Amino acid sequence: MRYAEAALRDGEYDFSCFASEQASQLFMKSVILEVIGEIPRVHSLREMLGVLAASVPEAEELISGFIRNNRDKLRALEDAYISSRYLPSTYQREDAEELVETARKIFQLGKEMLRKCRR
Repeated sequence: MRYAEAALRDGEYDFSCFASEQASQLFMKSVILEVIGEIPRVHSLREMLGVLAASVPEAEELISGFIRNNRDKLRALEDAYISSRYLPSTYQREDAEELVETARKIFQLGKEMLRKCRR
């Protein structure tokens, strides 16, 4: 996450977007590992959140609401991962700011999940 924020400050918007997605993906995998005990073999943040919601019934409403309220932003994060690897994409400052902020929200959600659901 620090790299995403530093890249945003330095005007490296493409890397900031990519790093935001990577930080989000790795953090959610660590949350899933801690809460469920294993890591799913998926890379989609929405899929990871779905796995977490299905595996932890007491968190289903919280996660479903997060997905509902952030669907487009989650999709944009996933697109940043794919685009940076396979397509020539250029991101603007506003894109990077939005994705860094979305990653921060994912971190907040993950921390809340850990507080509520540690087994």
